[in-house]
Amino acid sequence: ERGERLVAMAEMKELYVANTRYKKKISRRWTWIAPNTKSKNEIDYILVNKRRIVQDISVVQPFNTGIDHRLLRAKLIFDEAVEKKALQMANRKQQLKTFDEAKLKKAISGFDWSQMEKCDKDYSIFADKLRCCIKAAEIKKLKKAKGRISNEMKSLLEKRRNMKRSSDNNLEYSILCKLIRRKLKDDFKNSWKEKLLKTAESRNSLRTCKQELTQYRLSVTALKNKDGETVIDRAGMEKVCKDFCTELFKSRI
Repeated sequence: ERGERLVAMAEMKELYVANTRYKKKISRRWTWIAPNTKSKNEIDYILVNKRRIVQDISVVQPFNTGIDHRLLRAKLIFDEAVEKKALQMANRKQQLKTFDEAKLKKAISGFDWSQMEKCDKDYSIFADKLRCCIKAAEIKKLKKAKGRISNEMKSLLEKRRNMKRSSDNNLEYSILCKLIRRKLKDDFKNSWKEKLLKTAESRNSLRTCKQELTQYRLSVTALKNKDGETVIDRAGMEKVCKDFCTELFKSRI
């Protein structure tokens, strides 16, 4: 009866009985000995939610616990890359959702919510019905992405886009360009500070936030010369560029 309850609990909580994965001799499986020293049973188990991390389950025979149970040992192995990715997926911010009250009431009224005799089966059916109601009534709330530039900056850019540069408005155009450069720098700085402040208030990683805010510049790490050989040192790449431009623009007359 206890074994059936353990299996039912593991199935309900989506856990795995790690002991059952590995074949061992009977003498190396039992974990409890009766007072008459004749009956030996395997009654201690290790439950995990991730089978991939369990490498082996065994009983530590030489270790004397001083009680009627033997020490059970689990060998776990962790892949740093896999676990890091799983953690990132778990911590990923979910899209905010709202629910339509009318649709929710309609979905609830469409199911029979009367109780059954068995609690486990009743709970499973109740949870499935509730998920269906939530899915039918949920409305995804789209988050408005806030850019790094302000509305004032967008207006200035639109003004410059529509302005035709000529000798009559050359001074005005130059002043506008100078203002845009200054405002753009201020907007980037304010956006950077705002995101860092929000990250600090929510107690998230400042280091990760700074990495996301970094404006990366891709640099050339290697070039091929005219012979097809790869050049990776700076002096060699400069020579490759110089030879290419000289060949490209030299006079052939």
